[in-house]
Amino acid sequence: MAFFDDLGKLISEKGHHVVNKTKELTEITKLSARISDLQRKNDNIYRIIGKMYVDNFGSNPEHMFKDAIHSIMENQKKIVTCREEIKILKGIRKCPSCGADVHAGSQFCSKCGARVEDDDVVADAEADIVNDETETTFDEVSEETVEEMKEKGEEKKAEGDENAKEGEEAQAEESAEEADGKTEA
Repeated sequence: MAFFDDLGKLISEKGHHVVNKTKELTEITKLSARISDLQRKNDNIYRIIGKMYVDNFGSNPEHMFKDAIHSIMENQKKIVTCREEIKILKGIRKCPSCGADVHAGSQFCSKCGARVEDDDVVADAEADIVNDETETTFDEVSEETVEEMKEKGEEKKAEGDENAKEGEEAQAEESAEEADGKTEA
């Protein structure tokens, strides 16, 4: 009878050990997910601080930021140029009267009502791209970039939450299998 009592105590102790390990792993996973979330938030704040610096001091940056801000401005110009090229490929043109976008096949501007000639508008749009004379400002492009970053960050957070949940479930299953394996032995 003592043998079965000792065996029962051993199984009980091992079961408690497995439960405690599972709780520890769950807590570790939760804390790791929290750390990742906080790091993503800090990264977003750093981006916002950088954007604020460029918006406020971009025309007269400190020496150590000049190259970076120059690169940002050059990239913004290239982005605007690429967007204009996409508009041309899609057949979107600029109204010669007000500069609004006019879709392919339209004979009149939807904003000002001016008559739009196909040949004149396409030539004007192509000249804008070649001369790189666009009206899009750094702020407008930056706002779109920030929104895209926020969306990507939210997607990555959701993926991280899913991965953490799957990890917790897998760890719980492993612990349960270990407990079953030890009780059978």
